[in-house]
Amino acid sequence: MQRPIDSRSTGAAVLQDYAQRWSLQPRGAGFETNSSWLQRVHAPEPAVLKVAKPGSDERPGMALLAWWKGQGAVSVLNRDTDAILMVEAAEDPALSDASAFDDPAAFAILVQTADALHHGKAPSAAQPPAGLVPLTAVRDHVFTLDAIGQGCFDRWRPFAQALDLMGAAPQPLHGDIHHGNVLRVADSGEWVVIDPKGLFGHVAYDFANLFFNPMDQPDRVTQMARMSGLADLIAARANGVAGRREVLEFAVLYGGMSLLWGWNDDWAPQRLKQFQMLETLLESA
Repeated sequence: MQRPIDSRSTGAAVLQDYAQRWSLQPRGAGFETNSSWLQRVHAPEPAVLKVAKPGSDERPGMALLAWWKGQGAVSVLNRDTDAILMVEAAEDPALSDASAFDDPAAFAILVQTADALHHGKAPSAAQPPAGLVPLTAVRDHVFTLDAIGQGCFDRWRPFAQALDLMGAAPQPLHGDIHHGNVLRVADSGEWVVIDPKGLFGHVAYDFANLFFNPMDQPDRVTQMARMSGLADLIAARANGVAGRREVLEFAVLYGGMSLLWGWNDDWAPQRLKQFQMLETLLESA
C-alpha cells in the first residue's frame, strides 16, 4: 500500500539526497510503502527511485533486479546497497483490469514472464548475487508464526516440511509475482517484472502467488475452475515444473505461508477459502 511522504520526514530527506547524488529531477512528491521510500524522477528519462528503509527486506531483490540486466525485468539505471533507480514501466492498462485482460490473457503473460526470468538468456554474471534468501529459510521463519485454533495448519506444517523447496536445479526467484508486479515497457511493449523479493529455490514457487491474485477481486479469484485452469497452464508452459501436482503443491505451500504472515489482516478469511480450495484440488491431482 502506497502512502504520501511528509515533506519534513526522514524519507523525504533521503530521497532528496539521492536525487542530488544521482542528478535526478523529481516528478511530484515522494511516497512510501512499509519497506521503502519511492519517487518518480527524470533521469533524464522517466524513472523510479526506490530506497530501502532501515531493516527492510528489499535489498536482496534490488541486487537481483540489477543482475537480471533487463532480461525479463525492468532495466536498472543505477544502484547501491540501499537504493535502486529503475526505468519507469507503464501501469495502465493493468493486468488486473478485467476489461483489458481476461484471465487467460493475463495468465499467459504472467506465466511467460516468470518463466523467462528462470530460463531466459543468462545474465552476464555467472553467479547470482549474494544474499538471496533460500526458500527453506522462508519456510523456517513461517514455522515460528502462529494462528491459534486453525486445524488446517496442523495438516499444512508436515506437508510444508516434507516438500522439496529447492529442487534439483534451484534458481534465483522473484518471490512475489502477481498482476501488479508485471508491467509493460512503453517503448518496446515488453512485459517485465518489478519489485522482486530476491529468493532462491524451486521455480514452481514463483507461480504460486498467481492463484491468489488480484487480491482486490476475491470473487474473481475464488473459483475452482479458474484455479484448475491456471494449474494446467503452468504445468504445460513453465520449464522446470514437473506437472500439475507440483504446481498445486507449491500453491498450497504459498497459501499456508501467506495465511500465517497475514492471519490478522482483513483479507485472511477470503485467503483461507482459496487455500482450502487449492487443498481440494491437490487431493485429486
